[in-house]
Amino acid sequence: MQPFFSSLSKRNCDPDSFNLIISTRYEPDTSSCQQAVYDKELAEIKELDIDYDKLVHAWWPFDLAGKLFPCGYDYDWLKRSIWQKAFYCRLHHIDIFYEDQQRNIALFKKYAPEIEVVHVNNGGGYES
Repeated sequence: MQPFFSSLSKRNCDPDSFNLIISTRYEPDTSSCQQAVYDKELAEIKELDIDYDKLVHAWWPFDLAGKLFPCGYDYDWLKRSIWQKAFYCRLHHIDIFYEDQQRNIALFKKYAPEIEVVHVNNGGGYES
């Protein structure tokens, strides 16, 4: 999958494009220091040779997410994180979203049907 995203990110670098990485990685050991999480992810992104414009995290505190998002308090953490990914895509005018997990794709399509979702499998292939 790494060669696919590296190549895609490099092809998508004209002035009208925007490469947004949305992470749902949550590491309780370092969550009190968000900079440590960012630094670790930035190192991994650099190692994977992926060009990007912005890295954001979709793991806002549940009490804040419940106030900001219409997903309500009855949704589990996965649904909230996918809703937050959809929020970031809308905020940054992203029209194509790449995802490797089918369960996330179904939720993303539910929350943001106007955004094209591309399934990327571990072998590096993809399908819309």
